[in-house]
Amino acid sequence: MSEEILGRIEVADKWDNFLNLVFTSNRIIVARLVSGLGTALRGVTLGTLGWALTRREKGEKREEYGRLSAESILKADKKNFAIPYVGIIKIEMKKPSTFSGGKIKIFTSDKTHEFTFKEKKELFDERINLVRSVLPGKLSLT
Repeated sequence: MSEEILGRIEVADKWDNFLNLVFTSNRIIVARLVSGLGTALRGVTLGTLGWALTRREKGEKREEYGRLSAESILKADKKNFAIPYVGIIKIEMKKPSTFSGGKIKIFTSDKTHEFTFKEKKELFDERINLVRSVLPGKLSLT
């Protein structure tokens, strides 16, 4: 049976890399959309044009990942990696507020992966439902 892609959450890591958390039937694939360093350099050197180029690049990569299989997404960038569901102890999600973005933390036995995101309340509720459906009993809301 092939691995099915169940949903995605767009996030950023502590280095401001834009990422997709791709939830599959077996694991979460952390897939890089745009490098945080590249985004910052474009913004500083090219201003508004630089930010527009970054948005376009992010959209193109998002579309590309939308056409690929889970295994192909994993192999599309050497910095992409997978977190198998069997290794996940807990997932914490914090709702975005007026002044700060939301957070998602994925706890495994040897590492904590922390990401931020900005979404409207309706989308946050959808993301909660996605995580709850894939990993019942492992989601904690803070």
